[in-house]
Amino acid sequence: MGPHANTILRYALELASVIPAAVIALIPVHRSLRRSKTLVYGAMAVVLLAFVVAGSFIGAYFGCASSLVTFAFMPLLLAVYSYVVDLNVGKTLFCFMFSTALCALSTLFVSLLNAPVEATNPLVTFLPETSLMVILAEVVIGILFYRTLDAKLSMLLTEEDLDGSWYPASFAAFLLAAILIWVSPTNYALLLEGRIRTISMAACVIVAIGLVFLIDVIWRLSSHLVENTRLRQENNMLSMEERRYAQLRSYMNQTRELRHDFRQHMRVISGLVHGNQIDELTNYVDQINQMAGQEHRRLCANHAVDAVASYYEAMAAEQGATIEWSLDVPEEVFIKEADLCSIIGNLVENALQAVSKLPADRQIVKVTVRLITEAMLGITVKNPYEGKIRMGRNGLPRTYKRGHGIGLASVSAIAKRYGGTCDIDVSNGQFAVSILMYGEEKNAA
Repeated sequence: MGPHANTILRYALELASVIPAAVIALIPVHRSLRRSKTLVYGAMAVVLLAFVVAGSFIGAYFGCASSLVTFAFMPLLLAVYSYVVDLNVGKTLFCFMFSTALCALSTLFVSLLNAPVEATNPLVTFLPETSLMVILAEVVIGILFYRTLDAKLSMLLTEEDLDGSWYPASFAAFLLAAILIWVSPTNYALLLEGRIRTISMAACVIVAIGLVFLIDVIWRLSSHLVENTRLRQENNMLSMEERRYAQLRSYMNQTRELRHDFRQHMRVISGLVHGNQIDELTNYVDQINQMAGQEHRRLCANHAVDAVASYYEAMAAEQGATIEWSLDVPEEVFIKEADLCSIIGNLVENALQAVSKLPADRQIVKVTVRLITEAMLGITVKNPYEGKIRMGRNGLPRTYKRGHGIGLASVSAIAKRYGGTCDIDVSNGQFAVSILMYGEEKNAA
């Protein structure tokens, strides 16, 4: 004879506690999913429903505790979670085990709270009202922990400086969940003696507060460390930009002086030609060539933009890449030359680095800089790429390499100072950055 329908229902209610647990596990990673949220949430709903139904029949048939059924299905649930979440193993394990620990804490607290009623329960499953209270407690703890999970934990997951810490952290979360499940009461009558129940409930509250406090402390420490590292890197980058800009200005001044002296040079050359002084003419022309250096192709009316473009034109030629310039910028523009050089330099340098990994015929970078109106400047840099680019919550590409990604962050910061925008599109195998800047520079907020 098969299990009674009422028994199956009691197992289903108890196993349904995995549904809010799954929601809690998805809160910190909902920005790091491999597929669309609709597809992921739909697939998770189907998997969880199948687990509750199958687990209810299995538990009722064998008469085992619901915790054993959950443990049996845990590898499958973890595998599904790992498949839909686009994080490394350590981070995925921590989020999964942390949500498991929170829900185990909720279950333990409710079982202690409802111990007087459960003491009269002869079955291994909770009474229906206790199971419903467990689900409600998980929903409440999910709401209380939402800001910690969504803001703080999700931000910690993006910090590459913490990558080595997630494995021990996930083990600690697993150990906490195991302890909470292990200490779950089996003899409720014993809890009603003395102050055991009161002390145990207080301990659950302390553990919950401790978890929030622990993540908050880690988040604050990490934020300070990451910010200090980022400031050092930005200062180093600023120093490099200043040196590079000084070099470009020096080159620009040299070419300007050469153009200024061009008429004088022509008079000297004309005199040497008419005097048939061939040897002197040859020496003089050699001196001019040495002063002028390599031939300069004028790319833009604005001297600063022209100098930057010439610099990267030579870099691209040395690399074997091609830059297609479309530069329509007058000699005077409302943006500071240092800011304009920094934006163009960062974007073009990133593009050349990206195409360097492609075949020679695909190493093409397209650069457009145009004064749209007297108070609006547009910059667009496009380049092909291979591989997968994941965007972060700040709208910039996510990177796991130390020291990378600062250039685009700097570009975005400069655009915002001028009340502008920095938009990135990574569709159809093309990486495109579009910058718009307006009017006068604004103070950063």
